[in-house]
Amino acid sequence: MKKKLWAIALLGVAIFIGIGTYLIAATVTKGLVGKQDLALWYSADSAQTYTRSTSEGYTMTLNKLDWVGVDVHQVYGGGVNRTGAVIISAACDVGMTATRTLWLSPGTWSITDDVDLTGYENLTFAIPRGVDLSISSGKKVSIPGTIDAGPYQIASGSGTLSYNRIGITRAFAQWWNATTVDNTSAATSTATEETLVTTTIPRGLMGTVGGIRIFAHGYLSGILGTKSLNFYWGDTPINFMEAVNDAVVDSVWIFEAEIWNWAGSSIQRIYWKTQAGRTGCPIAYNHGRRSGSQDTTADVIMKITGQCENSSDTIGKIIWRWERM
Repeated sequence: MKKKLWAIALLGVAIFIGIGTYLIAATVTKGLVGKQDLALWYSADSAQTYTRSTSEGYTMTLNKLDWVGVDVHQVYGGGVNRTGAVIISAACDVGMTATRTLWLSPGTWSITDDVDLTGYENLTFAIPRGVDLSISSGKKVSIPGTIDAGPYQIASGSGTLSYNRIGITRAFAQWWNATTVDNTSAATSTATEETLVTTTIPRGLMGTVGGIRIFAHGYLSGILGTKSLNFYWGDTPINFMEAVNDAVVDSVWIFEAEIWNWAGSSIQRIYWKTQAGRTGCPIAYNHGRRSGSQDTTADVIMKITGQCENSSDTIGKIIWRWERM
């Protein structure tokens, strides 16, 4: 009898050791943590706490993770949808009085209807590199609040991105994929106007109260006849260097301008100045103010043209730069 009890006891110990060894040797696989696993506090009106049941059946009340903004794609798009309707839903839920950041995750956001966020000036839209607001033709995204984005493209398509906030953060022309620098050489010796440089200001870039700054630089060569330069804002011409006959063989010209929408999107003020000559030896200096009437909700063409009375003379362009202010 004693032998049987000892045998049973030894068998039990062996089984216990075997099971323990198996459990210790078993591989534990951990899954990756995703956005859905995190409880974020993102909205002024959302609950800052949440409850969780324990294995013993108790209920714990925990604080949600603080979050600097709203992950629009995850919270309102279910981690799947990137649309204008999702952006509107996020803005409406957060509200007009709350100061929150709406974060748009990288990817293409399909804008097939107008996204008018008038009244949401307290919201900041964080738009990292890789976000593409693909705006359909005839549609418009109007953002009155702050845009937090660098000098890279954030919008595409045939629609309009309109940004009207001034003084809070800088707006970059690159948001609209605009070409802001042209340092290729161009020259003319013809008696009729010839374009030296031209640029398209994308629709909506200037907003209703925005502006652009322009700088251009070039040279004058020859003394056999007069030379003229013109700047065009759409169909508004400014003859900033008229009938100059350089008294020296080679000299330079400089043109600077600021153009502002000051009473809506179709009325501008143009402030400009220019100088031609050599250092310490100017032959022409001029400045002035003009009004413009281009509809900046559509593309606007600006350019500089030149012409020479004598074909042996030359007007050239070296530098052309502009930026949104």
